[in-house]
Amino acid sequence: LRQPVCTPALQGVIERLLPDGRWILITERRTANGGTVGIRTDITEFKRLLADLATANERVGATMAELQSQNAVLLERDAALLMQNMLFDAAINNMSHGLMMVDADERLIVCNRQLTDLFELGEPQTVQGAQIETVFLGRSERSDANRSAGSELVRRLRDHAAHEAPASFV
Repeated sequence: LRQPVCTPALQGVIERLLPDGRWILITERRTANGGTVGIRTDITEFKRLLADLATANERVGATMAELQSQNAVLLERDAALLMQNMLFDAAINNMSHGLMMVDADERLIVCNRQLTDLFELGEPQTVQGAQIETVFLGRSERSDANRSAGSELVRRLRDHAAHEAPASFV
């Protein structure tokens, strides 16, 4: 007759690491007549999976900490960029001249209020991103003088672009 693994005070469940590296779950219960019923279950795979899960949780925690750190840096950069944009906007909208920047595809990427007022274009944000030909030539509600000035402006911009030179018109 074998001795129970669990003492009367420790009846229940015990995990044991065997010398060969396997894990065994030992469950023992006393019977009404004083005997012991025991069940042995190999839980080696379960223990391996738990260890893998713990390792994965550690990696996730480290990755989460890194992402939070990167997010904090991005939030700081976003605040700095917002401030720069506000300063840029204040600078271009408080100058006395009309200003615009056009990309290589002839899209108006930046303009100020003075330019949109001068050419009767409406709000700056309504024309930004539009083709310069559409902005300066395609609006029939503008005066003939503004359409003529817009046509000349587009011609000069294209001429300067053909020679890869920056343009400045007065």
